[in-house]
Amino acid sequence: MVSRYCRFLCIAALALLLTVAATGCGSSQPAAQPLVKKIDHVSISSPDPEGLFTTLTETLELPVAWPLSSYQGFTTGAANAGNVNIETIKFDTARPVLSASIYGVVFESYPLSDTLDEFKQRGADPSDPQDQMRDINGAQVKVWTNVTLNALCNDQYIVYLCEYAKEMEDSLASRAVSRPFGGIGLVGGKEISIGTTEPQQLREEWETILAPAVMSSDGVLSFDSGPAIHIVQASTDSIIGLVLEVVSLDKARDFLSQKVMPGDTSEGEIHIDPMKVQGLDITLVEQP
Repeated sequence: MVSRYCRFLCIAALALLLTVAATGCGSSQPAAQPLVKKIDHVSISSPDPEGLFTTLTETLELPVAWPLSSYQGFTTGAANAGNVNIETIKFDTARPVLSASIYGVVFESYPLSDTLDEFKQRGADPSDPQDQMRDINGAQVKVWTNVTLNALCNDQYIVYLCEYAKEMEDSLASRAVSRPFGGIGLVGGKEISIGTTEPQQLREEWETILAPAVMSSDGVLSFDSGPAIHIVQASTDSIIGLVLEVVSLDKARDFLSQKVMPGDTSEGEIHIDPMKVQGLDITLVEQP
C-alpha cells in the first residue's frame, strides 16, 4: 500500500502542475475546472439513527430532507439544514457502533461521466461508481450513484461524491422550504471541522483535488455555496464537528433553554449540549 507521505508527494507534484495550468507560465491556458458543486450532506454514523433523526426534525424542528428509510445494508434519514443536509445513518454490520460521529462528507458532483478522469489525474483515487438501487413498485430503480475519493479518506471518515437520479433529485427539490428553519432560526451550515496531526499536508491534498477552490491561510476551503471545510491541528485524524449559522444567537439560546439543550457558551457561539445529540459537537454562530 502506498504510504500517505508518498501519496502526499504525488499530490504536491500535481498541485504544481495545476498551478502551471492555471497560470499558463505566460500562456492563456484556462484555470482548473471545478469538479464539485458543493457539500450536499454530512453523514453521521449513529447507533440510534431514528433517535437522532427525531431530535433534528422534531425537537429542533428542522424540515425533513428525506424520511428515515431502510435500504439493503443500512438505514438513513436526513434533516434539511438550509444549504446542506444532515444525514443520520446506521450500517447493518456485525461491528456495533457505540456512539455517534460525523462519518462522511458528501459532495454533489458535476456529472460523474465528465469528472472521474480528472479526479484520477488529481490523485483523488476515486472508486468505481456504486449504484444504489431501491425497490419501487416491484422494480429495482437506481436512486443515486456514489464514488469514494479514497485519497481524502482514513479509518475514521470517508469523503465521497453523490450523483442523484432524476427522480431522487426531484423528490429532494420538492421538500425545499424557505429559511430560517426551526426554533433555533437556522440559516445554514457554515463549516465542517476536520482535525489532523498534519494540517499543512492535508490542506494541500484537499486544495489540489478540489481546485479551483482555494485554501485560506487558516485552513478554510470554501465553495460557491454550502458549508466550507476547515482543517485544523488536532491530536487525531477525524471530523471534529459541525458549525451552523442562525439568525440570532439570543433567540437560539432561548429556544435551546426551553428544550433543555444548551451546552457551553462562549463569545459569539453556543454549543448544543452533546448529551442531547448523541455526543456530537454542534456549534451555533450568528450569521454575519
